[in-house]
Amino acid sequence: METKHLTIMFTDMKGFTSRTSTHTREQIESLIDSQEKLIRPIFAQYKGKIVKTIGDAFMVVFESPTNAVLCGVKIQEELLQYNAKESDDEKMEIRIGINSGEVNIRGDDYFGEAVNIASRIESIAETNEVYFSDSVYLSMNKNEVPSAEIGVRHLKGIPDNVKVYRVLRSHDEIERAKTYRKELAQSSNRFSKDGSGGKELKTDKKESSKIVKIVLISTGSIVGFVLLVVIIMWIGKICPPQGPWATPPWCQNNQKVPLKQNIIKDKIQDRLENTPSDRQIKAKTLQKIINQ
Repeated sequence: METKHLTIMFTDMKGFTSRTSTHTREQIESLIDSQEKLIRPIFAQYKGKIVKTIGDAFMVVFESPTNAVLCGVKIQEELLQYNAKESDDEKMEIRIGINSGEVNIRGDDYFGEAVNIASRIESIAETNEVYFSDSVYLSMNKNEVPSAEIGVRHLKGIPDNVKVYRVLRSHDEIERAKTYRKELAQSSNRFSKDGSGGKELKTDKKESSKIVKIVLISTGSIVGFVLLVVIIMWIGKICPPQGPWATPPWCQNNQKVPLKQNIIKDKIQDRLENTPSDRQIKAKTLQKIINQ
């Protein structure tokens, strides 16, 4: 079995599965013929080798990652012109995914993780777009293909996260990308060739661990301060004001005494209110004398 470092491209036509259920055999064959007539010459133009086709889908390998991405861009440009002249039923919209890596070759079969990643990137690509991995981005000529990072994606069946990029199509996006690369190039001139003027770039893991440490230290400081306050209040038998918090054990006895005193005070008040006054007694006695 042979291994090579190659760039793999997958293409897939949007809505082809549903068309096979609603079109005749002649219509399906005509659609596939139109696609092949359009894109096969483009593969050859950028020195791509067609490994296999599955209905509407193509798997193509390239020696050059730049050629692979430029081929994808050319396909989308040709499809844009083609669709402008065709009816909705005849339009073709294609997704393209590209990845670079070591590929296992056995006879006419190409396989391996690099192939799987290319297939997964194609499955998440937007219609009429060209998506590619960071391995393609790092090895291609970025001046020929302006691009933008989409973000890190967790692809099905792939243990490692993959950073994904897309080709920029609009004029404004391309100009912004070129300006940004020029600024990066100018800023990199500050670093000397021997690396003495360089600085270490922190990885995501380092940043994450730093944030975790800060959170842990802050939480520990707050908990320590609360414990210190509780100890001081316990030693000094200090009771906090009433609130939603639980009453400390050393304050519960102090709260029971006033409660008992209030109950006794209420009972005495009730008796005083129910006991006749001297004036009431005298009035009753005088009434008895008059009645006699």
